Amino acid sequence: MCRSAIFLYLNRNAVSLMIFISVTIPFIGTGRSYAASRETVIDRTRYRLTVLCTDSVPLAEKMNDRGQMIGEGGNWRRRPFAALPGLDQGLDFASFPRPQGCSSVILGGVNNRGEVTGAFVFEVSGAWLSITYDTFIWRKGKITSVAAGFIPHAINDRGEVVGESQDNTPSNENPTHAILWKQGKTIDLGQGGAFDINESGVVVGNSGRGNDGTNVPHALLWRNRRVTDLGALAGGQSSALAINNQNLVVGYSMINASVAHAVLWRNGRILDIGAGTADSCALSVNDHGLIVGESGPYRRKHAVLWRDGVMLDLNQMLVGASGWILTEAQQINARGQIIAQATKNHNGYAVLLTLINPAGKVRSG
Repeated sequence: MCRSAIFLYLNRNAVSLMIFISVTIPFIGTGRSYAASRETVIDRTRYRLTVLCTDSVPLAEKMNDRGQMIGEGGNWRRRPFAALPGLDQGLDFASFPRPQGCSSVILGGVNNRGEVTGAFVFEVSGAWLSITYDTFIWRKGKITSVAAGFIPHAINDRGEVVGESQDNTPSNENPTHAILWKQGKTIDLGQGGAFDINESGVVVGNSGRGNDGTNVPHALLWRNRRVTDLGALAGGQSSALAINNQNLVVGYSMINASVAHAVLWRNGRILDIGAGTADSCALSVNDHGLIVGESGPYRRKHAVLWRDGVMLDLNQMLVGASGWILTEAQQINARGQIIAQATKNHNGYAVLLTLINPAGKVRSG
């Protein structure tokens, strides 16, 4: 994934971030259940598409339950973008004052208090390119450095940050380590990477690619610093990418050497929710158990939604969006809002999907 200029969406008063209101409504459309019956269901959900940004590498990456989002735009040189269609104001982290020697900025997550975690990136050329990170938390317009040496991926409402260290040796001999930062302390959770944390402090990720002879990552869960191997499907490799506050965990697992399926870990069991797909991955789960991700062969992937054991193509649930192709749904929040990647006329866009009622009118309360 390319890293580029970073943005945070704000409203015109720059006090609270832009919020889209959505509600739960009956579902229409057809889908396939990952339960044994594989029944056909009718679903009444429809979404309105809003363009967030367009650029050579647009990406709306994370969103909290208030509808506040972070992302990136620009090319591989991390070129900052300016105006975002449909938005009042964008806060461009790439233009923020940086420490001396900093080459770029990356963002990892945003919590429901509007706090953002990210890192200043330092690149030093020599016998090989050495990259280091200075992790920070942005609160109410102020950036505070909290730790050094890891890439942040998520932050919960208690201000706890998870991420992964990065090997900077020429041969990548040293495995990455999962990192938890809390109460001013950096905690090494062991080999692997940590990708999400819920409000109870439960962390999920994977074991990374170590030098144990197998070189096969497994999905892991850390609770009170105790690690649990979540297991995998027949292909052996797996990774946990997101967790909600009910401890439902989603991600992917290989079923053979080349095909991955979206999976859900629930009550100690792994469920293949991508069964029957050419390739799939679950990227986010909200507190209502709704899951989003992607499904389909390479370069023909579609954004999908799982609800009550049914996988639905989000492209079939759009209203007034002729010509659009949703390729990946990256996150769904408690309001049912979805941030996604999309294409139209061979151009890439970051988009927001907002629930609408059957009459096509956006609900506002």
